[in-house]
Amino acid sequence: MGTASTFGIAAHAGVTNTNTTPLTNIHGDVVLDPLATCNAVAVDAAGGFGLCGSTTPTSVPILTGTVISSLYDPGGK
Repeated sequence: MGTASTFGIAAHAGVTNTNTTPLTNIHGDVVLDPLATCNAVAVDAAGGFGLCGSTTPTSVPILTGTVISSLYDPGGK
């Protein structure tokens, strides 16, 4: 997996984000394994959180990195 310095979160059971201000800000990559979920909804296969259990994109966590999971593995990280 390479260096851990680029990672903001590593979670075994997915992540939960609140839909209230202030929203979650994650500065770094996120590893979700084996449960690749955000608010009980599967993350996308493009390295992002997808809908994160929300109908409004503005309540998805703010991420400056990549979500790495069994659905998306950029390799080399």
